[in-house]
Amino acid sequence: MGRFIKLNAVLCMVAVMWFLPATAEDELILPQQDCDAILSSYAVTPKAVPAELVETCLNSINVAPAAGMAASLAADPCSGPGAGGSVYCWGPWSVLAPAAGPVGPALASSLYEEDPSPELLGIVPEIEPILELPLGGCDPGAPCGFATAVSNVSGVDEGAETSLQRFTMLDDGTSFTVAPGAANEIQSVTGMTTHYFSLPDGTEILDAVGVESGQASQLQARVVRPDDTVIVYSAAYWANVDIDSGIANSGGFAWGNASTQADIDSLNNIGGGISLGFAGMMSVDPTTQANLVLNFGAVQTWSGNWVNPSYSFSAGGVMSGADFVSNLDQFSDNVQSGYVQGALLGPLGDQAVTHAVNVSLDDIGIVRDVGLALQQLP
Repeated sequence: MGRFIKLNAVLCMVAVMWFLPATAEDELILPQQDCDAILSSYAVTPKAVPAELVETCLNSINVAPAAGMAASLAADPCSGPGAGGSVYCWGPWSVLAPAAGPVGPALASSLYEEDPSPELLGIVPEIEPILELPLGGCDPGAPCGFATAVSNVSGVDEGAETSLQRFTMLDDGTSFTVAPGAANEIQSVTGMTTHYFSLPDGTEILDAVGVESGQASQLQARVVRPDDTVIVYSAAYWANVDIDSGIANSGGFAWGNASTQADIDSLNNIGGGISLGFAGMMSVDPTTQANLVLNFGAVQTWSGNWVNPSYSFSAGGVMSGADFVSNLDQFSDNVQSGYVQGALLGPLGDQAVTHAVNVSLDDIGIVRDVGLALQQLP
């Protein structure tokens, strides 16, 4: 605002001088500070400043000043200290419009920027995107999981009657928590009795049951337990019943420990980037197969598709740390609304993805499910 007040004063002063007869020897010369005000305002509102004043100020650049710094600026107005903030040059903005003239409206918001951002200097910093995560983020290296919840013991209900929650469990399978820390938190019986049954592919089936103080809890899940003691990944079915009131809840889940930041950094620092593939069935509807690809490098992105006998859809987006979430414009055309959110789990070379799906599909309606997808090695 001060610049425009000053300009009005300059214009009033110059108006008297401008309309006096002038000869070639009696040419109007304006002080440097007044020209700064005129040219600055011209850059913002060109039509508000008389073209004659602009021309006079521009011509004055080529007139040899008395001495000192002014002389060097006359020789090269962009060579002196502070040239980046001068109205006479593009300075750091040359990377945006190198062919443009010395003054123009495009400089309106940056005329006096003395410390331009790295982007304007052509330096693009690596900044992790800030993701909007509907179910909250997963801290690198910490337990991380998602679950569906319905009001029965079957684990299945209509999509509109199914909610999506965070999920965590102890890595020995003896207890679990649905919606930890929330008002609707469900805490299982502690110290459930666990039984494991081996499968030909090296994974195991976990059956954990506990009853105490009028409450019954159960996990029936497929688990990965490399050392036969600690569960690394787990997914399938949970249930909890208040025996006295008869209130029952159940659903599907997918759980593990998020990859550490060191492992994530290692993937991002591999020269040329690297893509990892993951595949697995969903927990609520195991006829749905999930296939995901996570891309690491200077920019981290992901894509995936879900194939069911009744439908299929695809999604994609960006990653930040262990987390990823869908972008609306990367859904397939049959997705009306919703999101896909997930997280990278586990150590390098033996990783997995836990994720939650909440989408509304053409001719299908609401689909809410969670799943664990294991890394597909070449």
